[in-house]
Amino acid sequence: MSVMKPWHIIILLLLLVAVVLPLVVIIGVVLAAAKKSSTPAVAPMSGTQPSWSAPAESSPHEILDRRLASGEIAEEEHRRLREALGPDRR
Repeated sequence: MSVMKPWHIIILLLLLVAVVLPLVVIIGVVLAAAKKSSTPAVAPMSGTQPSWSAPAESSPHEILDRRLASGEIAEEEHRRLREALGPDRR
């Protein structure tokens, strides 16, 4: 049997680092890529509402006026819907 010399231990440690370090790096890159691909591309904005939506205290007439102002509906459609809603009861 041969006796293990100190430089044998150093060589074994270097080989271990040469094998383990690349594996750790590869696993880290794969996990980071997997995590990134699982997150949505665009996070939903909290507290936002569609432009046609309005706070609960808005009357149908106010919502209709807002939609006309934002360009969602034409003036002719606005007039037709206004007539369909009837008089404004503010």
